Amino acid sequence: MKKTYLICIKGEINGDFDNYVTSYPLYMHEFGHYLDSRVWGPLFSFAVGIPSLISAGSSETTTLGISNQDYFWTEKRANRKSADYFGKYYGIN
Repeated sequence: MKKTYLICIKGEINGDFDNYVTSYPLYMHEFGHYLDSRVWGPLFSFAVGIPSLISAGSSETTTLGISNQDYFWTEKRANRKSADYFGKYYGIN
């Protein structure tokens, strides 16, 4: 049976937006995808988005809670872009 995961983030952003975003690795990771989309332009959906969705749909999670999706090239690339950006502008390592 295929597992389905849903990311649900409730509430609203209170206070400083920068502090809020840098407190949640998911937001920083997704910002990495945004940065990558600026590089790929209109090809992003075909070159990165669709392969990422296919990988996510077929991913499995280990007993430790680690998904093989975490090691797919699109996710590693988003993490790297995010780390570079937030390291440079926010001093986050």
